[in-house]
Amino acid sequence: MFSISCLAWLDALRGFSGAEKIAYSDSVRRCILDAHDGSLETLVGCPSEIFFEIGKVLTAGKEHFNGTLAMEDFQPILDASEAYLRSWSPELASFPTPDPEWRLLADAYRHASILRVLRFPEPLKSCPPEEPVIKESVAAILDVAARIPMDSPFYKRLLFPLFLAGAETTSPHQYHYVQLCISEIKRSTGFQHQAMTDLLKKVWEVRPKNPEGWRNVSWTEWEQLALARTLNHVPWSEQYERMISGMLYDSFVPELSSARFKARAWCHNYNNHFPVETSPDFESLQKHRLGLLYNVLGHVEGDEAFIEPPFFVDYGCNIRLGARFYANFNLTILDCGIVTIGDRVMFGPNVSICAATHETEVQSRRDNIDEGGEKGDAGAETVKRGERLGLEAGMM
Repeated sequence: MFSISCLAWLDALRGFSGAEKIAYSDSVRRCILDAHDGSLETLVGCPSEIFFEIGKVLTAGKEHFNGTLAMEDFQPILDASEAYLRSWSPELASFPTPDPEWRLLADAYRHASILRVLRFPEPLKSCPPEEPVIKESVAAILDVAARIPMDSPFYKRLLFPLFLAGAETTSPHQYHYVQLCISEIKRSTGFQHQAMTDLLKKVWEVRPKNPEGWRNVSWTEWEQLALARTLNHVPWSEQYERMISGMLYDSFVPELSSARFKARAWCHNYNNHFPVETSPDFESLQKHRLGLLYNVLGHVEGDEAFIEPPFFVDYGCNIRLGARFYANFNLTILDCGIVTIGDRVMFGPNVSICAATHETEVQSRRDNIDEGGEKGDAGAETVKRGERLGLEAGMM
Protein backbone atom coordinates (compact mmCIF):
# COMPACT_ATOMS: atom_id res chain seq x y z
CA MET A 1 0.00 0.00 0.00
CA PHE A 2 2.92 2.35 0.65
CA SER A 3 4.00 2.12 -3.02
CA ILE A 4 0.45 2.82 -4.20
CA SER A 5 0.29 5.81 -1.84
CA CYS A 6 3.57 7.18 -3.26
CA LEU A 7 2.37 6.92 -6.86
CA ALA A 8 -1.09 8.27 -6.09
CA TRP A 9 0.38 11.25 -4.23
CA LEU A 10 2.68 12.10 -7.15
CA ASP A 11 -0.35 11.88 -9.42
CA ALA A 12 -2.25 14.26 -7.14
CA LEU A 13 0.63 16.75 -7.24
CA ARG A 14 0.36 16.75 -11.03
CA GLY A 15 -3.35 17.38 -10.61
CA PHE A 16 -2.66 20.36 -8.35
CA SER A 17 -0.63 21.98 -11.12
CA GLY A 18 -3.35 21.22 -13.68
CA ALA A 19 -6.38 18.99 -13.16
CA GLU A 20 -6.16 17.79 -16.77
CA LYS A 21 -2.94 15.95 -15.82
CA ILE A 22 -4.40 13.67 -13.14
CA ALA A 23 -4.43 10.03 -14.23
CA TYR A 24 -5.51 7.83 -11.33
CA SER A 25 -9.20 7.19 -10.74
CA ASP A 26 -11.13 7.76 -7.53
CA SER A 27 -11.08 3.99 -6.98
CA VAL A 28 -7.31 4.11 -6.39
CA ARG A 29 -7.67 6.87 -3.83
CA ARG A 30 -10.62 5.03 -2.26
CA CYS A 31 -8.34 2.02 -1.82
CA ILE A 32 -5.88 4.17 0.14
CA LEU A 33 -8.70 5.70 2.19
CA ASP A 34 -10.22 2.33 3.06
CA ALA A 35 -6.86 0.76 3.98
CA HIS A 36 -6.55 2.87 7.17
CA ASP A 37 -2.86 1.91 7.36
CA GLY A 38 -1.41 5.43 7.70
CA SER A 39 0.86 5.00 4.67
CA LEU A 40 -0.08 8.32 3.08
CA GLU A 41 0.14 10.19 6.37
CA THR A 42 3.58 8.68 7.01
CA LEU A 43 4.72 9.60 3.52
CA VAL A 44 3.68 13.27 3.32
CA GLY A 45 1.49 14.08 6.31
CA CYS A 46 -1.74 14.49 4.35
CA PRO A 47 -4.73 12.65 5.87
CA SER A 48 -6.26 10.11 3.50
CA GLU A 49 -9.69 11.76 3.96
CA ILE A 50 -8.36 15.08 2.66
CA PHE A 51 -6.46 13.30 -0.11
CA PHE A 52 -9.61 11.50 -1.25
CA GLU A 53 -11.69 14.68 -1.18
CA ILE A 54 -9.29 16.80 -3.21
CA GLY A 55 -8.82 13.87 -5.60
CA LYS A 56 -12.55 13.92 -6.36
CA VAL A 57 -12.34 17.64 -7.14
CA LEU A 58 -9.29 17.22 -9.39
CA THR A 59 -10.99 14.39 -11.29
CA ALA A 60 -14.08 16.55 -11.79
CA GLY A 61 -11.80 19.40 -12.84
CA LYS A 62 -10.27 17.18 -15.50
CA GLU A 63 -13.73 16.26 -16.78
CA HIS A 64 -14.66 19.94 -16.91
CA PHE A 65 -11.40 20.77 -18.73
CA ASN A 66 -12.13 18.02 -21.28
CA GLY A 67 -15.65 19.32 -21.83
CA THR A 68 -17.48 16.31 -20.37
CA LEU A 69 -18.67 18.10 -17.21
CA ALA A 70 -20.59 21.35 -17.58
CA MET A 71 -19.89 24.26 -15.25
CA GLU A 72 -23.41 24.05 -13.78
CA ASP A 73 -22.58 20.48 -12.72
CA PHE A 74 -19.00 21.26 -11.67
CA GLN A 75 -19.83 24.20 -9.39
CA PRO A 76 -21.91 22.13 -6.90
CA ILE A 77 -18.96 19.73 -6.59
CA LEU A 78 -16.66 22.65 -5.78
CA ASP A 79 -19.11 24.11 -3.26
CA ALA A 80 -19.63 20.77 -1.53
CA SER A 81 -15.90 20.11 -1.35
CA GLU A 82 -15.12 23.53 0.10
CA ALA A 83 -17.83 23.04 2.71
CA TYR A 84 -16.45 19.60 3.60
CA LEU A 85 -12.88 20.86 3.92
CA ARG A 86 -13.88 23.82 6.07
CA SER A 87 -15.88 21.61 8.44
CA TRP A 88 -13.46 18.66 8.58
CA SER A 89 -11.70 18.37 11.93
CA PRO A 90 -8.36 16.59 12.49
CA GLU A 91 -9.61 15.71 15.96
CA LEU A 92 -11.88 13.11 14.38
CA ALA A 93 -9.14 11.50 12.26
CA SER A 94 -6.76 8.66 13.09
CA PHE A 95 -3.00 9.03 12.72
CA PRO A 96 0.02 6.67 12.76
CA THR A 97 1.13 7.78 16.25
CA PRO A 98 -0.29 9.94 19.08
CA ASP A 99 2.11 12.82 18.28
CA PRO A 100 0.18 16.13 18.14
CA GLU A 101 2.14 17.22 15.06
CA TRP A 102 -0.03 14.96 12.86
CA ARG A 103 -3.07 17.13 13.57
CA LEU A 104 -1.14 20.27 12.77
CA LEU A 105 0.02 18.76 9.48
CA ALA A 106 -3.53 17.70 8.72
CA ASP A 107 -4.72 21.28 9.15
CA ALA A 108 -1.99 22.55 6.81
CA TYR A 109 -3.03 20.09 4.08
CA ARG A 110 -6.70 20.92 4.68
CA HIS A 111 -6.01 24.58 3.92
CA ALA A 112 -3.74 23.72 1.00
CA SER A 113 -6.65 21.79 -0.51
CA ILE A 114 -9.03 24.70 0.11
CA LEU A 115 -6.64 26.97 -1.79
CA ARG A 116 -6.70 24.59 -4.76
CA VAL A 117 -10.50 24.32 -4.75
CA LEU A 118 -10.77 28.11 -4.79
CA ARG A 119 -8.66 28.26 -7.96
CA PHE A 120 -11.20 26.40 -10.10
CA PRO A 121 -12.32 26.53 -12.81
CA GLU A 122 -9.62 28.86 -14.23
CA PRO A 123 -6.74 29.87 -11.91
CA LEU A 124 -5.95 33.06 -13.86
CA LYS A 125 -9.56 34.25 -13.55
CA SER A 126 -10.15 33.15 -9.95
CA CYS A 127 -10.23 35.45 -6.93
CA PRO A 128 -7.08 37.52 -6.33
CA PRO A 129 -4.77 36.59 -3.42
CA GLU A 130 -5.91 39.70 -1.52
CA GLU A 131 -9.33 38.10 -0.95
CA PRO A 132 -9.96 37.14 2.72
CA VAL A 133 -10.68 33.49 1.86
CA ILE A 134 -7.20 33.15 0.34
CA LYS A 135 -5.43 35.09 3.09
CA GLU A 136 -7.13 32.98 5.76
CA SER A 137 -5.78 29.69 4.41
CA VAL A 138 -2.31 31.11 3.74
CA ALA A 139 -2.13 32.38 7.35
CA ALA A 140 -3.37 29.03 8.69
CA ILE A 141 -0.58 27.14 6.89
CA LEU A 142 2.06 29.56 8.17
CA ASP A 143 0.66 29.29 11.69
CA VAL A 144 1.16 25.52 11.51
CA ALA A 145 4.76 26.07 10.38
CA ALA A 146 5.28 28.33 13.39
CA ARG A 147 3.86 25.73 15.80
CA ILE A 148 5.96 22.77 14.62
CA PRO A 149 9.62 23.09 15.70
CA MET A 150 11.99 23.30 12.74
CA ASP A 151 14.09 20.46 14.15
CA SER A 152 11.06 18.18 14.37
CA PRO A 153 11.02 15.14 12.02
CA PHE A 154 7.50 16.25 11.05
CA TYR A 155 8.65 19.61 9.72
CA LYS A 156 9.80 18.37 6.30
CA ARG A 157 6.26 17.18 5.56
CA LEU A 158 5.17 20.83 5.44
CA LEU A 159 7.02 21.42 2.16
CA PHE A 160 4.01 21.30 -0.18
CA PRO A 161 1.62 23.38 1.98
CA LEU A 162 4.42 25.93 2.46
CA PHE A 163 4.95 26.10 -1.29
CA LEU A 164 1.25 26.78 -1.86
CA ALA A 165 1.22 29.43 0.87
CA GLY A 166 4.19 31.15 -0.75
CA ALA A 167 2.60 30.97 -4.19
CA GLU A 168 -0.69 32.45 -2.94
CA THR A 169 0.45 35.29 -0.68
CA THR A 170 1.05 38.94 -1.58
CA SER A 171 2.64 39.79 1.76
CA PRO A 172 6.43 40.34 1.66
CA HIS A 173 6.91 39.20 5.26
CA GLN A 174 4.88 36.03 4.64
CA TYR A 175 6.91 35.29 1.53
CA HIS A 176 10.12 35.83 3.47
CA TYR A 177 8.91 33.43 6.18
CA VAL A 178 8.05 30.81 3.54
CA GLN A 179 11.56 31.14 2.12
CA LEU A 180 13.03 30.71 5.60
CA CYS A 181 10.94 27.57 6.26
CA ILE A 182 11.69 25.96 2.90
CA SER A 183 15.39 26.74 3.30
CA GLU A 184 15.39 24.84 6.59
CA ILE A 185 13.70 21.86 4.93
CA LYS A 186 16.33 21.95 2.18
CA ARG A 187 19.10 22.03 4.75
CA SER A 188 17.71 19.21 6.86
CA THR A 189 16.88 16.87 3.97
CA GLY A 190 19.74 17.69 1.61
CA PHE A 191 17.37 18.13 -1.33
CA GLN A 192 17.38 21.56 -2.96
CA HIS A 193 13.99 21.50 -4.73
CA GLN A 194 15.35 23.98 -7.26
CA ALA A 195 12.34 23.87 -9.58
CA MET A 196 10.02 24.74 -6.69
CA THR A 197 12.25 27.61 -5.61
CA ASP A 198 12.49 28.97 -9.16
CA LEU A 199 8.72 28.76 -9.54
CA LEU A 200 8.09 30.79 -6.38
CA LYS A 201 10.58 33.41 -7.54
CA LYS A 202 8.83 33.60 -10.91
CA VAL A 203 5.40 34.13 -9.33
CA TRP A 204 6.74 36.87 -7.08
CA GLU A 205 8.56 38.51 -9.94
CA VAL A 206 5.46 38.69 -12.15
CA ARG A 207 2.75 39.30 -9.53
CA PRO A 208 3.55 42.98 -8.77
CA LYS A 209 3.76 43.83 -12.47
CA ASN A 210 1.04 41.50 -13.82
CA PRO A 211 1.64 42.58 -17.44
CA GLU A 212 -1.17 40.36 -18.74
CA GLY A 213 -3.74 41.90 -16.42
CA TRP A 214 -4.75 38.57 -14.88
CA ARG A 215 -7.18 38.58 -11.97
CA ASN A 216 -4.85 36.13 -10.26
CA VAL A 217 -1.19 35.44 -11.07
CA SER A 218 -1.13 31.66 -10.73
CA TRP A 219 1.87 29.42 -10.16
CA THR A 220 0.25 26.80 -12.40
CA GLU A 221 0.98 29.04 -15.38
CA TRP A 222 4.73 28.39 -15.15
CA GLU A 223 5.08 25.03 -13.40
CA GLN A 224 6.66 23.16 -16.32
CA LEU A 225 7.22 26.09 -18.68
CA ALA A 226 9.47 27.78 -16.12
CA LEU A 227 11.57 24.64 -15.86
CA ALA A 228 11.69 24.23 -19.65
CA ARG A 229 13.06 27.76 -20.06
CA THR A 230 16.17 26.66 -18.17
CA LEU A 231 16.86 23.96 -20.78
CA ASN A 232 18.88 24.06 -23.99
CA HIS A 233 17.92 22.97 -27.53
CA VAL A 234 14.16 23.28 -26.89
CA PRO A 235 11.84 23.13 -29.98
CA TRP A 236 9.48 25.83 -28.70
CA SER A 237 5.96 25.65 -30.10
CA GLU A 238 2.40 25.46 -28.80
CA GLN A 239 2.43 21.67 -29.02
CA TYR A 240 5.77 21.45 -27.20
CA GLU A 241 4.31 23.50 -24.33
CA ARG A 242 1.27 21.20 -24.22
CA MET A 243 3.53 18.15 -24.25
CA ILE A 244 5.70 19.11 -21.27
CA SER A 245 2.63 20.35 -19.38
CA GLY A 246 1.16 16.85 -19.43
CA MET A 247 -1.66 17.76 -21.82
CA LEU A 248 -2.77 15.99 -24.99
CA TYR A 249 -0.69 17.23 -27.91
CA ASP A 250 0.00 16.65 -31.58
CA SER A 251 3.38 14.94 -31.85
CA PHE A 252 3.47 15.29 -35.66
CA VAL A 253 3.78 19.08 -35.88
CA PRO A 254 6.95 20.12 -37.77
CA GLU A 255 8.80 21.41 -34.69
CA LEU A 256 8.43 18.16 -32.75
CA SER A 257 8.96 15.88 -35.77
CA SER A 258 12.16 17.71 -36.65
CA ALA A 259 13.41 17.57 -33.06
CA ARG A 260 12.82 13.81 -32.85
CA PHE A 261 14.57 13.26 -36.19
CA LYS A 262 17.61 15.23 -35.00
CA ALA A 263 17.62 13.20 -31.77
CA ARG A 264 17.61 9.94 -33.76
CA ALA A 265 20.57 11.14 -35.80
CA TRP A 266 22.36 12.18 -32.61
CA CYS A 267 21.77 8.76 -31.03
CA HIS A 268 23.27 7.05 -34.07
CA ASN A 269 26.36 9.27 -33.86
CA TYR A 270 26.77 8.81 -30.09
CA ASN A 271 26.29 5.06 -30.17
CA ASN A 272 28.64 4.40 -33.09
CA HIS A 273 31.49 6.82 -32.48
CA PHE A 274 34.89 5.55 -31.40
CA PRO A 275 38.11 7.61 -31.28
CA VAL A 276 40.47 7.34 -34.23
CA GLU A 277 43.41 9.14 -32.66
CA THR A 278 46.85 7.56 -32.90
CA SER A 279 46.72 6.66 -29.20
CA PRO A 280 43.06 6.65 -28.16
CA ASP A 281 42.20 6.16 -24.52
CA PHE A 282 39.20 6.43 -22.20
CA GLU A 283 40.01 10.04 -21.36
CA SER A 284 39.70 11.19 -24.98
CA LEU A 285 36.64 9.01 -25.46
CA GLN A 286 34.93 10.50 -22.39
CA LYS A 287 35.78 14.05 -23.50
CA HIS A 288 34.20 13.47 -26.90
CA ARG A 289 31.09 11.81 -25.49
CA LEU A 290 30.64 14.63 -22.97
CA GLY A 291 30.71 17.14 -25.81
CA LEU A 292 28.00 15.18 -27.59
CA LEU A 293 25.85 15.15 -24.44
CA TYR A 294 26.15 18.93 -24.17
CA ASN A 295 24.93 19.16 -27.78
CA VAL A 296 21.59 17.43 -27.22
CA LEU A 297 20.62 17.27 -23.54
CA GLY A 298 18.72 20.12 -21.93
CA HIS A 299 21.18 20.48 -19.06
CA VAL A 300 24.29 18.64 -17.92
CA GLU A 301 25.70 19.71 -14.56
CA GLY A 302 29.50 19.80 -14.45
CA ASP A 303 31.87 17.83 -16.64
CA GLU A 304 31.76 14.32 -15.16
CA ALA A 305 28.63 12.82 -16.74
CA PHE A 306 29.34 9.40 -18.25
CA ILE A 307 26.82 7.35 -20.25
CA GLU A 308 27.85 4.08 -21.86
CA PRO A 309 26.31 3.54 -25.30
CA PRO A 310 23.90 2.56 -26.57
CA PHE A 311 21.90 5.51 -25.24
CA PHE A 312 18.50 6.42 -26.67
CA VAL A 313 16.38 9.55 -26.22
CA ASP A 314 13.17 10.89 -27.75
CA TYR A 315 14.17 14.56 -27.78
CA GLY A 316 17.12 14.90 -25.40
CA CYS A 317 16.36 18.55 -24.64
CA ASN A 318 13.94 17.60 -21.84
CA ILE A 319 16.62 15.77 -19.82
CA ARG A 320 18.41 17.43 -16.89
CA LEU A 321 21.42 15.56 -15.52
CA GLY A 322 22.87 16.32 -12.09
CA ALA A 323 26.57 16.31 -11.27
CA ARG A 324 28.57 13.09 -11.65
CA PHE A 325 25.81 11.09 -13.31
CA TYR A 326 26.74 7.62 -14.53
CA ALA A 327 24.71 5.14 -16.63
CA ASN A 328 25.79 1.71 -17.77
CA PHE A 329 24.90 0.21 -21.15
CA ASN A 330 21.54 0.59 -22.90
CA LEU A 331 19.91 3.53 -21.13
CA THR A 332 16.62 4.68 -22.70
CA ILE A 333 14.92 7.96 -21.75
CA LEU A 334 11.67 8.81 -23.53
CA ASP A 335 11.67 12.47 -22.55
CA CYS A 336 8.27 13.66 -23.76
CA GLY A 337 8.04 15.16 -20.27
CA ILE A 338 10.88 16.81 -18.38
CA VAL A 339 13.16 14.21 -16.77
CA THR A 340 15.29 15.47 -13.89
CA ILE A 341 18.06 13.29 -12.44
CA GLY A 342 19.84 14.50 -9.32
CA ASP A 343 23.50 14.61 -8.32
CA ARG A 344 25.64 11.47 -7.87
CA VAL A 345 23.07 9.12 -9.41
CA MET A 346 24.16 5.81 -10.93
CA PHE A 347 22.13 3.54 -13.25
CA GLY A 348 22.82 -0.11 -13.98
CA PRO A 349 22.46 -1.54 -17.51
CA ASN A 350 19.13 -1.66 -19.37
CA VAL A 351 17.38 1.09 -17.38
CA SER A 352 14.38 2.75 -19.05
CA ILE A 353 12.68 6.02 -18.03
CA CYS A 354 9.44 6.57 -19.90
CA ALA A 355 7.82 9.99 -19.59
CA ALA A 356 5.50 9.21 -22.51
CA THR A 357 2.01 7.78 -22.50
CA HIS A 358 -0.82 7.29 -24.97
CA GLU A 359 -4.57 7.70 -24.92
CA THR A 360 -6.34 4.74 -23.30
CA GLU A 361 -9.95 5.37 -24.37
CA VAL A 362 -10.98 2.61 -26.82
CA GLN A 363 -12.76 4.81 -29.35
CA SER A 364 -10.03 7.43 -29.28
CA ARG A 365 -7.41 4.78 -30.04
CA ARG A 366 -9.53 3.43 -32.89
CA ASP A 367 -9.97 6.88 -34.38
CA ASN A 368 -6.41 8.00 -33.56
CA ILE A 369 -8.09 11.21 -32.42
CA ASP A 370 -8.66 12.38 -28.90
CA GLU A 371 -11.06 14.99 -27.58
CA GLY A 372 -11.08 17.17 -30.67
CA GLY A 373 -7.33 16.99 -31.07
CA GLU A 374 -5.31 16.25 -34.16
CA LYS A 375 -4.13 12.87 -35.30
CA GLY A 376 -1.10 11.74 -33.39
CA ASP A 377 -2.23 13.09 -30.03
CA ALA A 378 -0.31 11.74 -27.06
CA GLY A 379 0.36 12.54 -23.43
CA ALA A 380 3.47 13.00 -21.34
CA GLU A 381 4.55 12.97 -17.72
CA THR A 382 7.29 14.60 -15.70
CA VAL A 383 9.86 12.27 -14.12
CA LYS A 384 12.31 13.05 -11.32
CA ARG A 385 15.07 10.93 -9.83
CA GLY A 386 16.60 12.10 -6.55
CA GLU A 387 20.15 12.70 -5.45
CA ARG A 388 22.59 9.93 -4.44
CA LEU A 389 20.38 7.31 -6.05
CA GLY A 390 21.20 3.98 -7.65
CA LEU A 391 18.93 2.09 -10.06
CA GLU A 392 19.58 -1.59 -10.60
CA ALA A 393 19.83 -3.28 -13.98
CA GLY A 394 16.66 -3.59 -16.04
CA MET A 395 14.55 -1.12 -14.04
CA MET A 396 11.85 1.10 -15.55
